Amino acid sequence: MRIDDIKSHGLLLFEVVSGSRALGLHTENSDTDLRGVFCLPKRKFYGLEYIPQVSNVTNDIVYYELGRFVELLI
Repeated sequence: MRIDDIKSHGLLLFEVVSGSRALGLHTENSDTDLRGVFCLPKRKFYGLEYIPQVSNVTNDIVYYELGRFVELLI
């Protein structure tokens, strides 16, 4: 599963800006970091295709599956 798949299938629950831009410490050369939470379709969640996290190549965008997000909160 890719970030585009999560968005196109309406699985993204929320997305926030993080990193230097969220803290107001960015410069004109800073990138934009995004974090989000998504839910997996039942067949992937209960099957052998559980995906705890999805990110782009540079890790500027990272989305956590809802269960994994709760684990990180704990």
